[in-house]
Amino acid sequence: MESVTTNRTAPDEGPGPTTPSETWSYEHTRILPEAFDGLDTDTTLNILDVGPAEPQSIDFFRRFRCQLYVANLYNPALPAHGIEEAPAFFESVGRVRFDVCFLWDYINYPDDDAFARFISILTDHIHENTRLYAIGAYSAELPLRAYRYAISDMDKLAIQPAGGIVPQPRSRNDIVKAMRQCVVHRAALRRDNRLELLLRTVRSNWS
Repeated sequence: MESVTTNRTAPDEGPGPTTPSETWSYEHTRILPEAFDGLDTDTTLNILDVGPAEPQSIDFFRRFRCQLYVANLYNPALPAHGIEEAPAFFESVGRVRFDVCFLWDYINYPDDDAFARFISILTDHIHENTRLYAIGAYSAELPLRAYRYAISDMDKLAIQPAGGIVPQPRSRNDIVKAMRQCVVHRAALRRDNRLELLLRTVRSNWS
């Protein structure tokens, strides 16, 4: 297997807010493995991690023949939570189209306009068989706690409280409405109003 390569075009200004605990907890997930199911492992996969660059995730991706691009967009200290850095990051990767995108709960930070801009840019870098993993809100009316996320194993998600709640919790319907090239392939309700989602692009919607 080839070692992963990280791309840190977006400035890495630390892990974001101070966390109340440095302790990671672990959750079994049946959805995460499906992000890789059916992909051609004989080719080099292009994988997007919106960030931050977590050592556990980077170690996990060393198992694969892949090119890992870490955007480091997750930083609440930045305006619109990193959206202003997104164009520069995506420009830096050229014409790369990602096979798997790990959006984590970043989709719950930008406001509606910023989220729409992010999806518009991202759409130019996915293809008709891309999988996208994200954390949404089961109910947008309820608080959604902020976490940091990493991959500990193929079926094990690592989470760590980041302090506070996300500013713009998005439900399954909100996400599908904004990401019109995609459908929800699998979903699972987790604790704290978290909704684990695997989205896939729709061939019939692809232009």
